[in-house]
Amino acid sequence: MERLTLARGFARPVAILSAVLCLAGCNRRDSGPATAAPADEPAEPSNRVAIPEPVRRNLGISFARAEMRHVGRTLRMPGRFEIPPEARREYHAPLAGTVELLVRQYDRVETGTLLYRLDSTEWRRIKQDYAQTLAEARTASVTLESAEIWHGHLHKDPSGSGIAAGSQRIESLRAAALAAADRVRQLERASAAVGVQTPEMAEARNRLAEVQADLAQAIIDFASLEANYHAAEVTLESAGTKARLLLNTMASFTGLSPAELEQTAEDGVTPRWQTLNQLEFRAAGEGVVDRVALTNGAYAEAAALVLSTVVPDQVRFRAVALQSDSSRLRDGMKAMIVPPAGHGDAPLTGTLHMGLEADPDERTMDVIVTPHALARWARAGVTAHAEAVLDETEEPQLAVPRAAVIQDGLAMVIFRRNPDNPDEVIRLEADLGIDDGRWVVVESGLREGDEVVLDGIYELKLSGSGKGAAAGGHFHADGTFHAGNEH
Repeated sequence: MERLTLARGFARPVAILSAVLCLAGCNRRDSGPATAAPADEPAEPSNRVAIPEPVRRNLGISFARAEMRHVGRTLRMPGRFEIPPEARREYHAPLAGTVELLVRQYDRVETGTLLYRLDSTEWRRIKQDYAQTLAEARTASVTLESAEIWHGHLHKDPSGSGIAAGSQRIESLRAAALAAADRVRQLERASAAVGVQTPEMAEARNRLAEVQADLAQAIIDFASLEANYHAAEVTLESAGTKARLLLNTMASFTGLSPAELEQTAEDGVTPRWQTLNQLEFRAAGEGVVDRVALTNGAYAEAAALVLSTVVPDQVRFRAVALQSDSSRLRDGMKAMIVPPAGHGDAPLTGTLHMGLEADPDERTMDVIVTPHALARWARAGVTAHAEAVLDETEEPQLAVPRAAVIQDGLAMVIFRRNPDNPDEVIRLEADLGIDDGRWVVVESGLREGDEVVLDGIYELKLSGSGKGAAAGGHFHADGTFHAGNEH
């Protein structure tokens, strides 16, 4: 029996040995040539090669589909997937304190998942300031109530004259002062005529001074009571504003609303904000913890990063195009993201957007492709290629990957999978057209959707099987080829 051992066969000696020992369908002799086929049953030439599943697995054979493409009018750009900024969320410590982590890196979190606790002395100081402000507000409220009583008395109109009581007293004292002043002027004229100072003159002047003093004091008392009333109003308003600001500050630190902080705790008496000795921080959205910046129990400064989460499904593709191709690209044009080698998934479709800046040294510019849908292989950091069709006015042509075509002697060969028998391939001399380095047009012999051998084509060529001038043969499960039909 003549055997042709493929190059990949001796790379797996243990697997080959096991396959050979288990191969019961092929009788091998220690020496001597194989018995020739009877003269009356000559082997018919064939371009078909049997590749059952064990052979495909051992030789690593994979297939690619023939598809309609604009070969020669497609711009191919290398790049990689990345996570956009909107898919990343960072959690910082709003206050300095000790951090207790409650999640680990790569944990998946949902909205509301408890991430970490923060024990902060600054938080206790804020609570103390809020409690003191509430006490000041209560004091200002009592003071305002007292000032409102006097304010109401001063502005009350007991006589129904339309003049407040405080104003009535001032006007009464002002009238008395005018009368006393007029009495003094009369006595002065009389004393001037007689030339003698009478005791009534001194008494009138004393009366005038007393009335003027009472008037001044009444004006001062009225103004003071008015000022005290308005000052109490301002003090209460200021304390209330400060209390609301502190409450909103605490709400931003805790993630609770001001109303939730003012609710009573489990004892039914103490406000909830008083019972929060540690701050708890929860996830604002779903994602995966990708970075933990602090160790458990570490002291974090104010605004320090504690951890960050990402949404791994929200990725985009950043490709690099030559600046000379920028005139042929435009925002909003269709593009495809071709998976890297080894992935059998279909390309991802997306929308292309031009980057804002270019690299003057490399003469390149960034191109962003946002995929319409994602696949499991599309992860941040995975390299691939973006393809943009520059001219869609002409009809696409049937093409296969360039790696699915191999030269055998003077001919270019492809191995088409038999549509009627998936365990068999057909060796065809390729009628090729335009070639862009990755895809090549096949003018005849294939239809859209046909499968051709991609990985493993070199081993099939080395076997020499499928040539029309050669006799038929078959593969063993260990990857070796046996010319002829005898087992």
